[in-house]
Amino acid sequence: MNDKLARNRRIIILGLLIVISLFSVGYAALAENLFVASSSKINANWDIEIIDIKDDDITGSATTVFEPKSLSSTSASFGVNLVKPGDSITYRIKIKNSGTINAYLSGITVSENNDNLESNVIKYSISGVSIGKTELPVGRENIIDLKIYYDNTKNVLKSEKRNYVINFIYEQKRD
Repeated sequence: MNDKLARNRRIIILGLLIVISLFSVGYAALAENLFVASSSKINANWDIEIIDIKDDDITGSATTVFEPKSLSSTSASFGVNLVKPGDSITYRIKIKNSGTINAYLSGITVSENNDNLESNVIKYSISGVSIGKTELPVGRENIIDLKIYYDNTKNVLKSEKRNYVINFIYEQKRD
């Protein structure tokens, strides 16, 4: 019985020595500094810009105060004079993606740069695009209509001169 017990001890000690040897070899292999050298060149170009702005439709006695102009690649300003209910000016804005990255329209802001905003008879609407859904692939254009109009439901007869700035916010489309 003593021989059997001594033999079992030797097997256990031998097994433990093998396990410890494997752990030390594994640790030595994993403790080595691993150096990976690589290089990469990304050739991407973000180039989204307003390429054309024109007053596409003038209704009633409406007039432009100044010609629409681009302030930056994705913002523009407009000056309108609306005289009576029913007057409107619709601007057609073309935005092109001349870059190498697909994009989508993530937001539009319209702000008024006016001293006197007492009346709320002047409204605006945007058509041709949907925020979050309208894509602008490389080489393509978005056409947006901005309509500034004198509200027909108001009984105020006062000439209204307004200056607007519109900003289009595009982001990279994730494929």
